[in-house]
Amino acid sequence: MGYDESYDGLLDQARQAIDEGQTETALTLCDRALRLDAQAPDAYYVKGWGLMDLGRADEAMRQFDRCLKLDADYYEAMFAKAATLLELGGDPEQAMALCDQGLACDPDPESEAWAYELKVDALMAVERVEHALRATERGLRAAPERAGLHMRRAWVLYEMGRFPEAGEAVEEGLRREPDDAYAVNLRAKIRQRLGQTDAAERDFRRAARLDPQEYRVPFRLSPNEFEALVRQALREIPMPFRALLDKWNGQVSVMDFPSQEVIREGLSPDILGLYQGVTDHERDRGLLPDKIILFQRTLENVCSTQDDLRREIITTVRHEVGHHFGLSEEELMQIEYGGSNGH
Repeated sequence: MGYDESYDGLLDQARQAIDEGQTETALTLCDRALRLDAQAPDAYYVKGWGLMDLGRADEAMRQFDRCLKLDADYYEAMFAKAATLLELGGDPEQAMALCDQGLACDPDPESEAWAYELKVDALMAVERVEHALRATERGLRAAPERAGLHMRRAWVLYEMGRFPEAGEAVEEGLRREPDDAYAVNLRAKIRQRLGQTDAAERDFRRAARLDPQEYRVPFRLSPNEFEALVRQALREIPMPFRALLDKWNGQVSVMDFPSQEVIREGLSPDILGLYQGVTDHERDRGLLPDKIILFQRTLENVCSTQDDLRREIITTVRHEVGHHFGLSEEELMQIEYGGSNGH
């Protein structure tokens, strides 16, 4: 295959190669373009996207930084850098600042919509849910046909427990991208909370068909079967969590889903379990017994077999028992992976 060896020609072919999944070829083309003009920012930007496609996010970040060093108003690189930060689990506040900086550069409508999508993701990462909802609304005013913004609006409304509105929003997203597995799975969970059980189960199955690596068909049990599995799982809690559980004077109960009250307190509708009570360090007389609540339907939603479900129950219980003893997330991880029989 022959290539147009001009700078613009090489970059056009690099973009096309990325679109066609020929990322290594794209990187080679970018390097050729940079040999022709190492001071032009576009090649660094395109090369950054190629590196992102290959999962080389740290290298991609350096390319976006080089692009911005050459052109401080290159808003696409700001948004790409924000996306890379979020991909790397970096500072969401920095990602938001990059989005705001780029939005101040009067971006084209598609880039503006992308910036609002990233801003929503960053705001949700720091649990600023109301701000995230406003960001989706601003983005949709700029790009009312953007499926990703409708889906993010549905996600935010779902996390707020506003299930009927979330259902309307996810339908808007699916009307534009009907085969988006994430949106189909989200609609399944919304329908589940609205009592539309049969329709929810159809969506769970469809999401698993669309993206079997990401989604699964939930394994369902009757309430009695689930409680029997909980009893079995409690007997199988490994040391050292077994010793903690033996010291605990609480009870384990089961509910279908987190309540609206729990969601209003800022917890996700998807939480698997909840500890209610005080820590061992805060114990005082006259308080009600501590309780661990397991949420049957949310646990089932992430498990495709009975063995998966039993293991997830064990993990959830030992996590919540650890909270009773005042253990931090880091201490729980240390016990879980450092103990002699921990998972």
